[in-house]
Amino acid sequence: MDRRLDQEPVTYQVLEVPIERIRAFDGQPRKWFDPAELGARAESMRTAGQQTPVTVERVAGDPDHDYELIDGESRLRSARLAGLKTLLCAVRSRPFASRTDKHLASLVANFNRSDHAPMEVSDALRVQLTDGRRSQAELARAIGKSEFWVSDYLSLQRLHPDVKALLHPSVPRTRRLTPAAAFVLARVPEAEQPRVLERARGTDGRVTVLRVRMAVEASGVVVVKRRRTLNPAKRRERIAGTLRALAVDVERLRELAAAHGEEVRALAAGNELSARALSLVDEDLWTLERFERARRHREARPEHVAQLRAGINEFRRLLEDRWQERRGLRR
Repeated sequence: MDRRLDQEPVTYQVLEVPIERIRAFDGQPRKWFDPAELGARAESMRTAGQQTPVTVERVAGDPDHDYELIDGESRLRSARLAGLKTLLCAVRSRPFASRTDKHLASLVANFNRSDHAPMEVSDALRVQLTDGRRSQAELARAIGKSEFWVSDYLSLQRLHPDVKALLHPSVPRTRRLTPAAAFVLARVPEAEQPRVLERARGTDGRVTVLRVRMAVEASGVVVVKRRRTLNPAKRRERIAGTLRALAVDVERLRELAAAHGEEVRALAAGNELSARALSLVDEDLWTLERFERARRHREARPEHVAQLRAGINEFRRLLEDRWQERRGLRR
């Protein structure tokens, strides 16, 4: 795709489109629609008309359809139930760059308006994580949720199939598993989950978070510890502190390289971590100005900082071993 197209702002034109020319998006994150909800919306559309346009993009190469739905499948289904022939559509000015981008747009639209079934949420996040190659932090920002929220719903992928089935909205409320209780169960080994779940059921058949926690404790199973996540401000401050400490290490390494020259480079040549650390002294690869800019703006990935610190520490160890050998020879 032409890069200039990506830089142009997306606009929408509202058109009245024959329903038969609109096809559903087969990657739609939402799979289950409450029949009663669809029926009520259909009755409303028959009497009051369509209030909000659906969002579509144009398609080519399909003789039966001119548009593909991005957002508004429940409205499309209700319109068909209502017997409407046309639908108001906000037509996107250009297509999405990828299928996963379209999937994310549909995901965001649904999350901001109505609830998905819990496993639909989890499955949709997994698609973005694997196919879309987005991090949990990127997903959290895109859908307006916390990283904790994303992590909790992704943990549902670890549930036993029998447990997953109990999260579906079609399960009677007295038997249905709540997401909060499922998050706790997801930390239990899969094979143990059905047993713990049945132990957690009360005489009324309901399962609460407290009952699940008590059942987990009584069963003596080992649970997966919940990963602690920092909010963005705390994370940036932690990275800034690490970078400040790393700046001192970098400067010391520069002094060593300047003082011992070729000997230092020869020592690092046989060690990958040390060689990576030594590359910091090369002005072409890492200038002090660049380092200071990264420190000021907190622009550093924690794993990169960890690699640099590991390289510097390994390099120091090699130097100390070499100097101790020399001192031993002198004795």
